Amino acid sequence: DRCTACHIHWEVGSFDHAATGLVLNDDHVDLDCDSCHLDQDFSARPSCEDCHDEEMLPENLPGERVGKL
Repeated sequence: DRCTACHIHWEVGSFDHAATGLVLNDDHVDLDCDSCHLDQDFSARPSCEDCHDEEMLPENLPGERVGKL
C-alpha cells in the first residue's frame, strides 16, 4: 500500500524509518524508498537484488532493529 494514499501531505525524505522498527544504516539511509520497496508497495517484502547479488533479508538487515518486534 502506498503511504500517499492516506498521507496526502507526504514529503520525500521526511519519513523516520525507525517507526518501522528498523533504523537504516549509513549505506541505506539516503536511498529513495522505491530502491527497496518496488513500485512503492510497502505491504510487500523489500527487494535487495537490484544492488546485492544474494538474498539479504532476513539474515542481513539494512540496519538495526529497534523497539519490540
